[in-house]
Amino acid sequence: MSDTNSRDTAAASRAPFGSLRRKILIWSLAIALVPLVVMAYQGYHCARQAIIESAEERLMAVAASRRAWTETWIQERLTDMAIVGQSRDCAALVTAESGHPSHHRVCSYLDTFRQRAEAYEAIALFDMDWNRIAGAGSLPGTGDSSIAPDGAPHPVLRERLLTSDGPVIGDIHRHTGGPLQLCLANDLSNPGGDAVGYVVSTLRLEETLAPILNERTGLGESGTVFLIANDGSVLTVSPTAGEGREPTFPSGERATPFAPGGDGAGIYRSAFGGEVVGGQAWMTDRDWGIVAEISSTEALGWLGTLRTRAFVVGALTLMLVIVFSRSVAGQLSYPLRALASAAQRIAGGRHRERVDIREGTEVREVGNAFNQMLDALEDSHRKRLHSESLAAIGRLSSSIVHEMRNPLSSIKVNVQALARFAREDAAHAELAEIAGGQVERVERMLGELLNYGKPFEMHLEEIPVRHLIDEILRASGPRAQSRGIRITVDDQTASRAAKVDRERIHQALANLIENGAQAAGDGGTVSISAAFEDHDGGNACVFRVSDSGAGIAEGSMDRLFHPFFTTRTDGVGLGLANVKKIVEYHGGTVSASNRAAGGAEFTIVLPIDKSRGEA
Repeated sequence: MSDTNSRDTAAASRAPFGSLRRKILIWSLAIALVPLVVMAYQGYHCARQAIIESAEERLMAVAASRRAWTETWIQERLTDMAIVGQSRDCAALVTAESGHPSHHRVCSYLDTFRQRAEAYEAIALFDMDWNRIAGAGSLPGTGDSSIAPDGAPHPVLRERLLTSDGPVIGDIHRHTGGPLQLCLANDLSNPGGDAVGYVVSTLRLEETLAPILNERTGLGESGTVFLIANDGSVLTVSPTAGEGREPTFPSGERATPFAPGGDGAGIYRSAFGGEVVGGQAWMTDRDWGIVAEISSTEALGWLGTLRTRAFVVGALTLMLVIVFSRSVAGQLSYPLRALASAAQRIAGGRHRERVDIREGTEVREVGNAFNQMLDALEDSHRKRLHSESLAAIGRLSSSIVHEMRNPLSSIKVNVQALARFAREDAAHAELAEIAGGQVERVERMLGELLNYGKPFEMHLEEIPVRHLIDEILRASGPRAQSRGIRITVDDQTASRAAKVDRERIHQALANLIENGAQAAGDGGTVSISAAFEDHDGGNACVFRVSDSGAGIAEGSMDRLFHPFFTTRTDGVGLGLANVKKIVEYHGGTVSASNRAAGGAEFTIVLPIDKSRGEA
């Protein structure tokens, strides 16, 4: 039955600490996971921004490099137009009849020039009235935005040519059902520098500009580069933008969110669908811009790897937190369970039970404090029982003394009366004297018993220790001197005072001096010393009373302070018990030992900051 109760008690003590372990684990996880999630989010966000910025910088660099190539290519074509415009043969042909002898030579020159450059669809010469004189290749038909129905350039291109001092470039356009083209024009000048006509060329963009735009450097797998117009519409589309995708001219929605005429980069939804990271570089003195785009999926592809690594690190961190939290929770709850279990066992009656905890400095300190508390409680309990015993003895003693004093007084009066009648009879007079002495002894015994069992109140006051010793010597010295006993004093207190009950301490020290005088015998020596010493981590006033007698018998040492224990034939056995009672009421201790030089020594230790002062 007791084993079942102990198991139930142990289970009950474990239950709350199981909850404590769960709480510690939950809070540890929360404390660890919240910053972990925040750090992961911040890390992911910062990594995403860094990757986007890196992609934007890369695409801006791609767009800028394509812009430089394109401008170089266009400048080369404009240079071609400038060379043709300075040709004497071309100028002479335009000012002469169509049957001029140089006609065939000029056409061959233009055709050779066109084939060598590989960029020209056609090159044609016009007079000042825009009549076609000669050419190489076929000019486009009617219905486009750059060529008029008579085969001459569009009026817009003509107007640009009239207001320019050099070659001019038209708009990118698409002939009906045909490829993307671009027209260039320049004046034809004679040797004197006068304009005598015009040269117009048509460029094939898909065959000449496309290789520049389709260069794959920096574009990855999904990248594309295209031209956009000032209104945001797409002029060219890289064939790599999508399988089977044809060049288109989206209208309405702008191809990019960037302002025309400037550079920019960002992440946005492309005009061709899907989220992209793009960069724009606007061409100098042109109404075109070059845009480089790459799918955001590809640009941010490394984030997938980052997420995987972050997940793995987070999972490992979570596992470590769980293991660490369980370990910490177990270490924290184990000593608490040990304390609770010990408390349960102590509550069950095992008052000598103590906690044995060896793990961790703090835990060991808690265990030591718990054990010290138990020791203090046990000591307090023992003192309480002792006080209760003394109270019971006091009540019993008072009752006994009260009941015995009246008949004892009657006996004493009768013995004294008989002694007066027996004065003449020596034998009966001796008997009467013996009887009177025994009655006085019984009276003295009853008085000491009453003093021992009766609780008393403490009246503490600050008294110089030397004054206290002098008072004791004045009271006990004459009697000792009458027996030839010498009393020596060793005062090391330097006139310091102790807080004591003057009457009680006087009684205790006087009792010890009287016992020492009786032990030393006639002609012996009794010594009393006083000093302030460190004791149990505090300061204490220590009295030592020693004698030159035979010492204390080994078998009597343990019972020396027990009530009614005495080694003298006429002793009551309450003197040392009263000394112990007085000292303990002061919160101190009294002990006895035999000196190596002979004789006994009694030591009283009075903590100067622990005087109790209660009954």
